Amino acid sequence: MLTALIAFASLTGPKVWVSFIEKGPTPFPDQSQTQTLATNHVANLEAMRISGKLVSAGPTEDPAQKLLGICFFDVPFQRQITEGFTADQMVQRGFLAVRTVRMQIVAGVLHPQSIDPNKTVNAVLAIARRVGTNKKGAFAKHEAFLRSEAVYGGLRFVCRGTSTEPEQEVHLYVDSDPKSVAGLLANDPLVQTGSWRYETYLQKLPKDALASIIE
Repeated sequence: MLTALIAFASLTGPKVWVSFIEKGPTPFPDQSQTQTLATNHVANLEAMRISGKLVSAGPTEDPAQKLLGICFFDVPFQRQITEGFTADQMVQRGFLAVRTVRMQIVAGVLHPQSIDPNKTVNAVLAIARRVGTNKKGAFAKHEAFLRSEAVYGGLRFVCRGTSTEPEQEVHLYVDSDPKSVAGLLANDPLVQTGSWRYETYLQKLPKDALASIIE
């Protein structure tokens, strides 16, 4: 499994690094080599979790097979993440690429849980990308929309982070249907005005990580 399921752990502060694990420039090798490399990849993630750097990681189901997983790190400097992936042969040999952005966690809940790949639950990962200039007043309406959907609508947050990067926000939802979440997010005022677009994916999470939701 690429980008193993790593359970949520408590954060020490409101800012985290989010790493997008994407398909790299080098084509994957044959199955026998891939298994060995995947084992190394998983072991490296586990080592970063044990060291306290890695908060959470899990595989992402992308029909285009570009985005393969997502990781949350709680470290002061981005270079610590880069250093952490130096032992990952999937990354070093170009089969995987890691792109990291700084995120401010504005809503969510993160639990320490035991790692059990056999006890997982589906969630939906939504990535908001900036595609145009934010119209005046649209961001305040966006915030009001998300609060309304979280309380009265169909969106239940696991966590939500904001950034100044092109990936403006990253959301995790208690849901198993990316198309359903995308349909709700299509009503976001920032989408309606052409400022943002959302990409939604099926995301694997530890089952007990969804035990409590902050809305």
